[in-house]
Amino acid sequence: MIEFLLIRIIKTHRYMPRGRTKNRIWFCKILSMGLVLILTNSCLKSDPEQLPVVLTTEVTNLWPANVRISGKITSNGGSRLSEQGFCLSEEHLPDISDNKIKTGFRCICPYSIMVTGLSPQTDYYVRAYATNSNGTAYGAELPFTTPADHTGEKGTVEDSDGNVCQTIGIGAQIWMAENLKTTRYSNGDPIGTTIPATMELPEDLTHKYQWAYGGDESNVAAYGRLYTWDAATDSRNVCPAGWHVFSNDDWSTLLIFLGESDDTGGKLKEEGTTHWQSPNTGATNETGFSALPGGGRDGKGAFYGLGYGGFWWSSSESTTTLAFYRALNHDSGTIYNYSIYKYYGLSVRCLKNP
Repeated sequence: MIEFLLIRIIKTHRYMPRGRTKNRIWFCKILSMGLVLILTNSCLKSDPEQLPVVLTTEVTNLWPANVRISGKITSNGGSRLSEQGFCLSEEHLPDISDNKIKTGFRCICPYSIMVTGLSPQTDYYVRAYATNSNGTAYGAELPFTTPADHTGEKGTVEDSDGNVCQTIGIGAQIWMAENLKTTRYSNGDPIGTTIPATMELPEDLTHKYQWAYGGDESNVAAYGRLYTWDAATDSRNVCPAGWHVFSNDDWSTLLIFLGESDDTGGKLKEEGTTHWQSPNTGATNETGFSALPGGGRDGKGAFYGLGYGGFWWSSSESTTTLAFYRALNHDSGTIYNYSIYKYYGLSVRCLKNP
């Protein structure tokens, strides 16, 4: 109908006297309105009713009671989103009638949320969802199982030298509760050292060494030994069989469980000033991790920081010459994340394999 009227207007224009400017102005206005109506009507007819397109992408940071779930909306189906989030259940194919977890925003984008209050050692199923004026669409179902909660569990493990090391459970992880002391890899091969302990190391070589702090073996019982990164990550494994040097991801998982803040390091530090220098800020050791300030050794052979700082290698590289480590200081409750040359000597904490 609209197209018919527009054709009649155009035909009429052919016979309109050229001198009548006012009539020509009105003609242009009517023609413009007709075009708008045609375009609007065409858009409405060509936009079918569709549901959003939703993906359930991954389940990460899995803890006994917490998990991070992620999804992605790739299309709103041609209609504004009114709601989006996740459906979670202990039964297959959860929908919005089950445990619905809404996000606080609506967008065509990736999104994620941390879910708390789950039960340990339980099977769950999750689907992302999104709703527009045409209905609700779901992503594929992802199953996951929450791990056991080892928090507070104490035990022991023996290293390759026969040292019996205390262990502690923190959430789903089981950590050594003291610094590593071994002079051997798990296959029995010795880990080298330097004579003297203060010998300088060339920067352009790979070094696999361990030392007692200052070359004094009496320091080992309390503070453990210091290892170069290449020794700590050697395939022969400095940790006991079934254990490993923690990675950046392992440490991130620990922080998620603890709730990362400016005083999280205090939850890991041994209390008091028997081993830490005063004031040992924020130390509560509520986790039982019992972090100790074993100090470090630089590439020139100088030892530093005993009693003032604890420095632990991560197995994660930063560059070909640098690797990540975690640090705690006597005057702060903060956990520091730095990188340093691989030929430095730092403490090692082992984590039990999942």
